[in-house]
Amino acid sequence: RYVHYLDGRFDLYGGFSHPTEKIVWWSEGIAEYVAQENDNQAALETILDGSTYTLSEFETTYDGFDVDRIYRWGYLAVRFMFENHKDDVNQMLVETRQGNWSNYKATITQWANLYQSEFEQWQQALVSNGAPNAVITARKRGR
Repeated sequence: RYVHYLDGRFDLYGGFSHPTEKIVWWSEGIAEYVAQENDNQAALETILDGSTYTLSEFETTYDGFDVDRIYRWGYLAVRFMFENHKDDVNQMLVETRQGNWSNYKATITQWANLYQSEFEQWQQALVSNGAPNAVITARKRGR
């Protein structure tokens, strides 16, 4: 609940009652991401069970209440954007903090067009443990 307060206080112009665009995917996704970071098995299971959503569907998150869609997929979208496109998240927050809801809408629409394929590949890598592993090599001194 505290994350929701902070999000409403610092990331959304006018608080929760002011946005004219749907932001539930962000509000619930950021709360889940802060709470669980990279350890959200329930979210990974939603990928495996086949109930996938596209980035363009997140703005309709409350259309037909579904726990997986709201919390798990909100988390996955937020995590994906933070891990892969943090500068874009920061730009989105500039818009939401100023109450520029039409610019916010244009931003997330652009994400859906630009990043959907990458989002799908990222999901598959996530569930197949395909995240990159650090490889450390050392040079031998001398001969």
